[in-house]
Amino acid sequence: MSSALLAIETGLTGPNYSISTACATANYCFCAASHHIRSGEVDIMVVGGTEASIIPSGVGGFIACRALSQRNEEPKKAS
Repeated sequence: MSSALLAIETGLTGPNYSISTACATANYCFCAASHHIRSGEVDIMVVGGTEASIIPSGVGGFIACRALSQRNEEPKKAS
């Protein structure tokens, strides 16, 4: 949605979509943009990426795979 709003606001045209691949979101976006440029579909692209794993399903996934520390009383030893 944010890419569509940016395109509307700036008058940019061309490929416009959002990618979500967890921790690799920004890297995947840059690779997709380079593919569009190399294939000749576009001359330039505006690219960015961010991921926020703070929504309940994201945190739940980290809890389920035991990726979060349970040493909350010892933050220096948590990692």
